[in-house]
Amino acid sequence: MSRKRRPQPVAPSGPPLPAPASSPDAKADRAQRDTPHVEPTNKALYIAVAVAVAIVALAWWGAGALTRRAQGAMLPALADLSGLPSPARQHVEEADAAARSHPREAGALGALGMAYHASLLPGPAMDTYALAEQLEPAGWRWTYYRGLLLEERGRQP
Repeated sequence: MSRKRRPQPVAPSGPPLPAPASSPDAKADRAQRDTPHVEPTNKALYIAVAVAVAIVALAWWGAGALTRRAQGAMLPALADLSGLPSPARQHVEEADAAARSHPREAGALGALGMAYHASLLPGPAMDTYALAEQLEPAGWRWTYYRGLLLEERGRQP
């Protein structure tokens, strides 16, 4: 029976490593040698990119919030509903709340205009139809309802 010989360990090439020491300098040298080295400029670059991304994200979110607030402010104030019956008043208030929570949706503004129109409040209906037309210029409904309201009042567009 022949035995296979195990290969003998090879000593590392290069300068010999210093003997372990217990001095603080030797421990610091060993710790520095064992940790991977990262260039400080790469760290700074990563931090700068992260900060720039955060700033852009905050600006995007803030611009959207400001736009929604400004468009909500474009809506006319809720008209005087004291002369309306309770169900009609509730309908207009619900439509107004929906339009204020979604000021960029032509459907919500148009529904508010239709609620005003059905409640015989032509002034606010005309204003909200016009806003819905601005948001949906290719749509025909809000132009039609506005024209219908003008015809009911005896005026041509």
